[in-house]
Amino acid sequence: MGTQAVAATYRCCPYLAVCPYLAVQVEVKDPDHPASRIAQRVKGEPQSVYHAEAERGGAGAPGLPTRQLILVFDGASARFGIRAETSAGLLRPAVATLLDAAGMR
Repeated sequence: MGTQAVAATYRCCPYLAVCPYLAVQVEVKDPDHPASRIAQRVKGEPQSVYHAEAERGGAGAPGLPTRQLILVFDGASARFGIRAETSAGLLRPAVATLLDAAGMR
């Protein structure tokens, strides 16, 4: 499931390295602004995928790994976007650790 979750992120937000939706969520402070609403809707897509995958993978509490994966990928997007970090060897092991801790099979 770890590889599937990573692949799902790239399908839902192909701009992971410089995700414009994350940038909007950070920069536009008004959650009712039209740009914020669009970003929130688009960023909800990976969350739905993660939750469904966590349920299918047997996580006892699928909401927790879902939130953790969103945190990892949003943080990665921010770090990669400012070129402070590269993905080399970081993303897959982090995701695998989260999924293992959630008891996913």
